[in-house]
Amino acid sequence: YVLVTEFFLPRSRVIVAPVLNIVFALCELCLPITAIFVKDWRMLCLYYVVAAFLAVPSLLWIDESPRITIFTQGDEEKTKKTMNRIAKYNRATYESAYLSEYMNSYDQTHRVSESKKASILDIARNKSVRMSCILCMIAWFAGSFSYYGISFNIPNLKTDIYTVGIVLTIVEIIGVSAAGAISDWFGRKVSLAVNL
Repeated sequence: YVLVTEFFLPRSRVIVAPVLNIVFALCELCLPITAIFVKDWRMLCLYYVVAAFLAVPSLLWIDESPRITIFTQGDEEKTKKTMNRIAKYNRATYESAYLSEYMNSYDQTHRVSESKKASILDIARNKSVRMSCILCMIAWFAGSFSYYGISFNIPNLKTDIYTVGIVLTIVEIIGVSAAGAISDWFGRKVSLAVNL
């Protein structure tokens, strides 16, 4: 998810993130549709394992995130090549200022990590990081709790599980599309705060 959004300019990410979630939901939609026709669960699992193995070669042409490359390897040339590819994909020009920003950030992090061992308590010491961490935990818990609540309530519906799976996935596609539009109009902070 993060890698895909890094390949696009900030103004395009509002569109790309929901489209990525919609593609995920469409893949989810394949499960109940396939299960209608393939009744044996072993064969159903086999179909999905084969599909997963067919996706493995795609890892050969997907670049690593420039941030990860610079922070884990410190490889400036590889990062430059990746950023050139991202710029070419976006029909933009590569600006060395971005790489300089990454390198400065890497140098600062590297100096800090060499001089001082990081601990989990560093999250609690910095107010901004602490608040971000707490808000992410609350948002993650609320989203997961809602999703599991819907999933566990499926047996109470008076229809077959395949139809319910199809309907829930279609509702998810509509919800993701609406969330993308609302986030674009009102901003991430307002839309997240209202929905929680």
